[in-house]
Amino acid sequence: MLKIVTVALVIAELVLLTTLTIAPAQATLSDSEFYTWSFAYPGSNQVVCKQIVMHPEKQIQSPSSERKVTKISSNSIVVSDSYCANLTKPYS
Repeated sequence: MLKIVTVALVIAELVLLTTLTIAPAQATLSDSEFYTWSFAYPGSNQVVCKQIVMHPEKQIQSPSSERKVTKISSNSIVVSDSYCANLTKPYS
């Protein structure tokens, strides 16, 4: 019984030391792009392949706070249908 308790305490200590000493991963802010089927423009019934690029921008919420928020802007352009070939095309 004493061996089981000792092993459990050693495992708990290792888990705690590991979680407290390893630094958290730093998120990277880089542009991400993806392709999707979408309507050509609002009110259109023509479905086209669009490339959507998201541009994250780092910002500080307030000087008194260390929390960082990310503002994301995006743009989209119509591209060749071959970019969306592996995606299911919606019914138009």
